[in-house]
Amino acid sequence: MNVKNLRANFESIFSNFFDTKEEMTSQFWLLSEEILKISRIDSALNPNYEITTEQLELFNSSCKRIKNNEPIQYILGKTNFYGNDFHVNESVLIPRPETEELVEWILLDNNNKRVNILDIA
Repeated sequence: MNVKNLRANFESIFSNFFDTKEEMTSQFWLLSEEILKISRIDSALNPNYEITTEQLELFNSSCKRIKNNEPIQYILGKTNFYGNDFHVNESVLIPRPETEELVEWILLDNNNKRVNILDIA
């Protein structure tokens, strides 16, 4: 199987699963970049890039986890927050974009000086 076929299969399976096509496409590229180790640009330039059996099995396993409504961050084992990558798993809350926005506001209000923040849930 190649990247082009993998994407077509993914879109066929998840066409009615995600709220928007953009979300579906984003999920595909996140999985592809992590599992296939191929960038969007490289896959666009080489849509016939062949996927190994091991990569296909891992990709399909990840798709099953998506179908079970598991967040992509847990599947990938990482997420980005304020320009930094963090390892995450089911024991960790996934940072929300609104929290990133809050950090930005606090930094702007404090002229980008270092601030200590305590978050208690």
